[in-house]
Amino acid sequence: MKAIVENHEILKILEHKYPFLMVDKIIDFCFDNDARSITTVKNASAGEPHFQGHFPSFPVMPGVLIIEAMGQSALLCGMITGIQPLEFTKKRVLLTSIDNAKFRKPVLPGDSVIIKCSFAGEAKRGIQKCDCSAFVDDKLVAKADLSAHFSDSPED
Repeated sequence: MKAIVENHEILKILEHKYPFLMVDKIIDFCFDNDARSITTVKNASAGEPHFQGHFPSFPVMPGVLIIEAMGQSALLCGMITGIQPLEFTKKRVLLTSIDNAKFRKPVLPGDSVIIKCSFAGEAKRGIQKCDCSAFVDDKLVAKADLSAHFSDSPED
């Protein structure tokens, strides 16, 4: 999977930093009129601290961190302006809801999680809905509908 945006570039775009950065690279992006989608990768490394205690005899990535990876992927998608390929804008974004979250299979150390997010419909009052799915080896491991408030200024 060739990256179109590498990890060191994501660190310049997102305010998230290690150990809470949950997107390792962007491998695909589509901007077509008002439709936007993104595909990212989160590599689940055995050295990540959550695997040490969740659970020591059967380490799995916590579902809340899979949702966080989806949220960060959606944030990247929302920050791409589409004016020029991979041009980003800084926006203030707050997660407003997580709906229909489902976890189908565990994410284990060594897995590469492919996250696909697409914006659903138009933003209303600054709230944008995003459909997200996570896959390991082409098998659905989790999905959720996220909503976030995007604003251009800290006062909104």
